[in-house]
Amino acid sequence: MDRSDPGLTALLADHLPSGQEYGTEIRGLISARSVVIVRNVLAVVVGACVWMVAFYALATGLAQLWPDYALHARQWVRDGAFTFTAAMACCNLALWVLAEIAAGWVAAKIGTARTAVWVLAVLVGLYLAAVHLLLYWPHFPWWYNLGVVIPAVPAVLWGERLAVRAKHPPPTA
Repeated sequence: MDRSDPGLTALLADHLPSGQEYGTEIRGLISARSVVIVRNVLAVVVGACVWMVAFYALATGLAQLWPDYALHARQWVRDGAFTFTAAMACCNLALWVLAEIAAGWVAAKIGTARTAVWVLAVLVGLYLAAVHLLLYWPHFPWWYNLGVVIPAVPAVLWGERLAVRAKHPPPTA
């Protein structure tokens, strides 16, 4: 194609945006795409941080209310000895689920795509599976290990569902 042909240049000028307009459109597209990517990555990172901090904050709150729990928790942190009673361990399971729901909720609020929450759910699930099914299996009761791992992914996804429901409440009859 010969760009020096004035007829061709005039024809193309009528049908194509100018170089300046084209550059603006591309920059706008890149900027919008970058914002989406950054928000989704941020959703996963912040969701993971919320998950970790939420469990420890909830466990600390429980330790303030239940001194015997605090004693066993300190022993776990200090010596790595799982001496929790069954009731305490069940409370830990509930705290893990609450932390996972919070993480999914936060990730859904920050991210722009469901993929971000799914990535977070898979990362949390894989981490807990590696820790509780491989590394610490002999250190915890079998039911506790399974109780931590099995609800992890569904709880994160449930948090997303709650965030979406809060954003778009169901119609009233």
